[in-house]
Amino acid sequence: MSPARRPYDDDVELTRYVLEHYGELITPFEHRARRALLIRYEEQPLLEHPRVREGYFLDDQEVKAALEGGMPAFLRGVRDRIMREHADTVFIHRCERCRSVLPTPRARQCLWCGHDWH
Repeated sequence: MSPARRPYDDDVELTRYVLEHYGELITPFEHRARRALLIRYEEQPLLEHPRVREGYFLDDQEVKAALEGGMPAFLRGVRDRIMREHADTVFIHRCERCRSVLPTPRARQCLWCGHDWH
């Protein structure tokens, strides 16, 4: 029996693709906020340590404000800014058959519909 696949979500896949393949376009502030997001899922005692709070920008008011809407909203905002400000360099590679976002800019097979153009 094959493992169950998650349903395709264009918003999620587009965000994953842009951040994974164009991560160098993230601003220093977005990088700080992303670090704060990563540590938020750790154990609570760790989050109380002053060095952790400082190193992961947990007390930075700008970071707190940027993350108020939660992780998906923040990451979508970063994705949209990258796509808007770098429209001339960001290429979203989509399947020619189903228009799903492909896993990489050089992929030759769709993971969603199975279309292959090797």
